[in-house]
Amino acid sequence: MKNPKPNPEIEAIKASICKDLGYIPGDKIPNSRVSIALGKIDATATLIYAKTLKRKARFAKPGECQYTMELEKQKKEKTDPIKPHNGLLSNKQAAQLLGVTPDNLQQHRRMGKIEAQKIGNRMYFKPEDVERFRIQRAIDKL
Repeated sequence: MKNPKPNPEIEAIKASICKDLGYIPGDKIPNSRVSIALGKIDATATLIYAKTLKRKARFAKPGECQYTMELEKQKKEKTDPIKPHNGLLSNKQAAQLLGVTPDNLQQHRRMGKIEAQKIGNRMYFKPEDVERFRIQRAIDKL
Protein backbone atom coordinates (compact mmCIF):
# COMPACT_ATOMS: atom_id res chain seq x y z
CA MET A 1 0.00 0.00 0.00
CA LYS A 2 1.36 3.42 -0.94
CA ASN A 3 1.78 6.11 1.65
CA PRO A 4 -0.66 8.99 1.28
CA LYS A 5 0.65 12.31 0.01
CA PRO A 6 1.94 14.45 2.85
CA ASN A 7 -0.26 17.36 3.77
CA PRO A 8 1.80 20.58 3.48
CA GLU A 9 0.05 22.17 6.46
CA ILE A 10 0.83 19.19 8.72
CA GLU A 11 4.41 19.14 7.45
CA ALA A 12 4.77 22.86 8.31
CA ILE A 13 3.47 22.25 11.84
CA LYS A 14 5.77 19.26 12.19
CA ALA A 15 8.78 21.30 10.98
CA SER A 16 8.06 24.10 13.48
CA ILE A 17 7.77 21.62 16.37
CA CYS A 18 10.99 19.87 15.31
CA LYS A 19 12.76 23.23 15.07
CA ASP A 20 11.58 24.23 18.56
CA LEU A 21 12.77 20.89 20.03
CA GLY A 22 15.97 20.70 17.96
CA TYR A 23 15.17 17.52 16.00
CA ILE A 24 16.01 16.96 12.34
CA PRO A 25 12.90 15.53 10.58
CA GLY A 26 14.84 13.04 8.42
CA ASP A 27 16.90 11.69 11.35
CA LYS A 28 15.12 8.38 11.87
CA ILE A 29 16.98 5.39 13.29
CA PRO A 30 14.42 2.63 13.99
CA ASN A 31 13.55 2.15 17.69
CA SER A 32 15.83 4.98 18.77
CA ARG A 33 14.89 7.68 21.24
CA VAL A 34 14.89 10.24 18.43
CA SER A 35 12.68 8.07 16.20
CA ILE A 36 10.14 7.65 18.99
CA ALA A 37 10.16 11.40 19.66
CA LEU A 38 9.65 12.12 15.95
CA GLY A 39 6.69 9.72 15.90
CA LYS A 40 5.13 11.63 18.79
CA ILE A 41 5.82 14.92 17.03
CA ASP A 42 4.10 13.58 13.90
CA ALA A 43 1.02 12.56 15.90
CA THR A 44 0.96 15.88 17.74
CA ALA A 45 1.20 17.82 14.47
CA THR A 46 -1.73 15.84 13.05
CA LEU A 47 -3.80 16.58 16.17
CA ILE A 48 -2.96 20.29 15.99
CA TYR A 49 -4.01 20.33 12.32
CA ALA A 50 -7.28 18.54 13.13
CA LYS A 51 -8.02 21.10 15.85
CA THR A 52 -7.46 23.96 13.40
CA LEU A 53 -10.19 22.39 11.26
CA LYS A 54 -12.37 22.20 14.41
CA ARG A 55 -12.54 18.41 14.23
CA LYS A 56 -12.75 16.30 17.34
CA ALA A 57 -9.45 14.51 17.79
CA ARG A 58 -7.57 12.77 20.58
CA PHE A 59 -4.78 10.24 21.08
CA ALA A 60 -5.93 6.61 20.84
CA LYS A 61 -6.07 4.69 24.10
CA PRO A 62 -3.98 1.51 24.38
CA GLY A 63 -5.62 -1.30 22.40
CA GLU A 64 -7.92 1.10 20.60
CA CYS A 65 -6.29 1.23 17.17
CA GLN A 66 -8.18 -0.19 14.19
CA TYR A 67 -5.71 -3.06 13.71
CA THR A 68 -6.10 -4.24 17.31
CA MET A 69 -9.88 -4.02 17.09
CA GLU A 70 -9.90 -6.14 13.91
CA LEU A 71 -7.66 -8.76 15.57
CA GLU A 72 -10.00 -8.95 18.57
CA LYS A 73 -13.00 -9.35 16.26
CA GLN A 74 -11.27 -12.18 14.34
CA LYS A 75 -10.32 -13.89 17.60
CA LYS A 76 -13.92 -13.67 18.82
CA GLU A 77 -15.23 -15.11 15.52
CA LYS A 78 -12.83 -18.04 15.82
CA THR A 79 -13.83 -18.90 19.38
CA ASP A 80 -17.58 -18.28 19.20
CA PRO A 81 -18.96 -21.19 17.16
CA ILE A 82 -18.44 -24.66 18.59
CA LYS A 83 -18.45 -26.94 15.60
CA PRO A 84 -17.91 -30.68 15.93
CA HIS A 85 -14.87 -32.04 14.11
CA ASN A 86 -15.91 -35.08 12.06
CA GLY A 87 -19.17 -35.11 14.01
CA LEU A 88 -17.37 -35.33 17.36
CA LEU A 89 -16.54 -32.77 20.03
CA SER A 90 -13.14 -32.53 21.67
CA ASN A 91 -12.82 -32.62 25.45
CA LYS A 92 -12.42 -28.83 25.57
CA GLN A 93 -15.41 -28.15 23.29
CA ALA A 94 -17.68 -30.52 25.20
CA ALA A 95 -16.60 -29.03 28.53
CA GLN A 96 -17.31 -25.54 27.20
CA LEU A 97 -20.82 -26.56 26.12
CA LEU A 98 -21.50 -28.12 29.52
CA GLY A 99 -20.02 -25.25 31.49
CA VAL A 100 -17.51 -27.45 33.33
CA THR A 101 -13.75 -27.78 33.25
CA PRO A 102 -12.14 -30.36 30.93
CA ASP A 103 -10.80 -32.20 34.01
CA ASN A 104 -14.29 -32.33 35.53
CA LEU A 105 -15.66 -33.74 32.26
CA GLN A 106 -12.99 -36.45 32.29
CA GLN A 107 -14.01 -37.40 35.84
CA HIS A 108 -17.62 -37.80 34.69
CA ARG A 109 -16.37 -39.95 31.77
CA ARG A 110 -14.35 -42.20 34.11
CA MET A 111 -17.42 -42.64 36.34
CA GLY A 112 -19.41 -43.71 33.27
CA LYS A 113 -21.83 -40.80 33.29
CA ILE A 114 -20.94 -39.83 29.72
CA GLU A 115 -19.57 -41.93 26.88
CA ALA A 116 -16.54 -40.96 24.82
CA GLN A 117 -14.59 -42.41 21.92
CA LYS A 118 -10.83 -42.64 21.97
CA ILE A 119 -9.14 -41.65 18.71
CA GLY A 120 -5.38 -41.82 18.95
CA ASN A 121 -4.62 -40.65 22.45
CA ARG A 122 -7.52 -38.16 22.65
CA MET A 123 -11.09 -38.51 23.84
CA TYR A 124 -13.99 -37.27 21.71
CA PHE A 125 -17.67 -36.95 22.57
CA LYS A 126 -20.76 -37.28 20.39
CA PRO A 127 -22.82 -34.06 20.43
CA GLU A 128 -25.98 -36.00 21.28
CA ASP A 129 -24.24 -37.63 24.29
CA VAL A 130 -23.11 -34.22 25.50
CA GLU A 131 -26.64 -32.84 25.16
CA ARG A 132 -28.09 -35.89 26.96
CA PHE A 133 -25.57 -35.43 29.79
CA ARG A 134 -26.38 -31.71 30.02
CA ILE A 135 -30.09 -32.46 30.37
CA GLN A 136 -29.41 -35.21 32.92
CA ARG A 137 -27.28 -32.82 35.02
CA ALA A 138 -30.09 -30.23 34.93
CA ILE A 139 -32.59 -32.85 36.12
CA ASP A 140 -30.25 -34.06 38.89
CA LYS A 141 -29.93 -30.50 40.20
CA LEU A 142 -33.71 -30.28 40.76
